[in-house]
Amino acid sequence: MKHAKLWVSLLCLFSCVIALLVATSRQNIKDSTLSYIQSNHQNLEIFAEEIIKSGTAPSAYNGWDVTYYPEAGMIQFDVRTDGFTTSSTYEGFYYSHNDVPHGFHGADIEFQRNGIGWEWTDPTGDNYAYTEQIIKKWYWFEVHF
Repeated sequence: MKHAKLWVSLLCLFSCVIALLVATSRQNIKDSTLSYIQSNHQNLEIFAEEIIKSGTAPSAYNGWDVTYYPEAGMIQFDVRTDGFTTSSTYEGFYYSHNDVPHGFHGADIEFQRNGIGWEWTDPTGDNYAYTEQIIKKWYWFEVHF
């Protein structure tokens, strides 16, 4: 009985440590990405404007997947993806040519203001999107499906 309680306690402790590490890692990804954008926004903006001018985007930049959505004037950089189709999380940033928040993949969704950012929640399910402005024309996003 003592050994069972010890194993349960160790398992709970291990689970808490893993959860803390995951939460810290996600925040570090966001913080380091925001810092990168703030330090390199001039080069990023030149890169984004060249994509808009040419109408095509390379598949990657700095190790991040890049996608251009011309109808929205948006260039999306995927920093982190996690999960499977029915339970996925995407994080990254995007360039908004018109300096307005956009939905994931340039989707036209109706955001609601939430603190320093905007959020959208699917009224028929558990889909969720959040975006916040980093600097002029640059936004961070998180999407959960």
